[in-house]
Amino acid sequence: ITAFSICLKLPVLMYILYNYKSKYEKYISLIALFFSFSALFILLSRGAFISMFVVTGLFLILKTKRRTIPRSISLFSIIIISSVLVQTTILDNNLITERVNSINIDRSDDSVNERLRYYSHAIESIKKNPFTGVGIGNWKLKSIDYDNQDIRSYIVPFHTHNDILQIGAEIGILGLLSYVFLMLYPLIITFKKILNRVSSDYDIIVLLMIISYGIDSMLNFPISRAISHMNFIFILIFFIHIQTVINNRSNEVY
Repeated sequence: ITAFSICLKLPVLMYILYNYKSKYEKYISLIALFFSFSALFILLSRGAFISMFVVTGLFLILKTKRRTIPRSISLFSIIIISSVLVQTTILDNNLITERVNSINIDRSDDSVNERLRYYSHAIESIKKNPFTGVGIGNWKLKSIDYDNQDIRSYIVPFHTHNDILQIGAEIGILGLLSYVFLMLYPLIITFKKILNRVSSDYDIIVLLMIISYGIDSMLNFPISRAISHMNFIFILIFFIHIQTVINNRSNEVY
């Protein structure tokens, strides 16, 4: 929860670094980024590593221009410095590298194997109940039927570790499509703006936040955690606000 909460806020800190003119504000953003990346390396969440690399990489691609190269170098340097310091002073040597290298679809990894098993159960349930699902909140009961041969130490698979598949299993394909639309619509609108070169930095922030939340949704269950799901609601409100402001300005022009 903590790691993905930090990942969601990285685009805001990077926005400050690239757009604010005050040296004081830039230094503050660099310090905040240093502590953010350090916390992510200490937490060692593989899902958060994926989110961090994707979000930071896309930001560098979208924002790096001739005049912003020094800031891009600063951002990249902060990641390297924080990882080296954490690995040499707090964690065992090479632990971060080993954790990053373990990001793959390897069935010998218990965590990966468990998630893939849960995914297959949800897909099987969707096939059996494509329109009605098993009922909201009932997956924690239905999952026992699917996983009863692998349950150990009373560990019941309450969650599929994939919100999209769990929603599909609980309320059917129509519910699944409705939920996916909430994420895809802002992404499509923002991508169109970027391709047409009419996007703002706020659009980029929304884009990266939704991608980060989407990665969390594909690997965990943020919809069942109030503090995580509130972040998604905030992103949607921010997106609506941006669109409203832009539309009002367009109307004023015409």
